[in-house]
Amino acid sequence: MLMTTHSSDRIPTGIDDLDKVLGGLFTGDNVVWVSADSQLCGRVESLMLAARTNQRGIYVTATSPKATILRTFGRDIHVIDARAGSPLSDPVRLEQ
Repeated sequence: MLMTTHSSDRIPTGIDDLDKVLGGLFTGDNVVWVSADSQLCGRVESLMLAARTNQRGIYVTATSPKATILRTFGRDIHVIDARAGSPLSDPVRLEQ
């Protein structure tokens, strides 16, 4: 069965070309960016978090301290610390 969705069910990513390809995201979608260019990742993160409308962002970090993320993107983000040595650095625990 083919399911259709309404555009109002979708959330913009903040990146026009990506929205054209994906049609936006659904609440609960997980988006993972991997790049050796930390500035590129930072720009993508900023655009996606800025595009949120009335939604609290969830940010899983494997590199940056929580305080840095909150200072950069605002306090309305729930930060999950998955950096090496943290309790959630184990992917099995992170999924629980």
